Amino acid sequence: MFDGYCFLSMIDLIANPELFDGKKVMVQGYVHFEFEGNAIYLHKEDFLYGIGHNSLWLSLSPSKGANEFSKCQDSYALVRGTFSARMRGHNDMASGSLHDIAKCEVGGQRSE
Repeated sequence: MFDGYCFLSMIDLIANPELFDGKKVMVQGYVHFEFEGNAIYLHKEDFLYGIGHNSLWLSLSPSKGANEFSKCQDSYALVRGTFSARMRGHNDMASGSLHDIAKCEVGGQRSE
């Protein structure tokens, strides 16, 4: 636990959504914001090839829109929020959602 958030793999949330419904979670993945398509994906390729089931919808509040999190656009990032198994975004494109998003931080890339 970190500040009340449980650090999980997106695979945990996608495979067992009922176990984490309503829980504060931290997940890492590829973040992309667009009209009716705010999401965090398991991999960049899942975004590029439109594999929405490997994603979680990012439900942004009007006060914390994509502009506040723009540094995370098209990057691998760590996102903190509350998981919902029932909310799946626009046209149920994702496998769940994160709402009440507290933070989005770009992850560091490994050096060679």
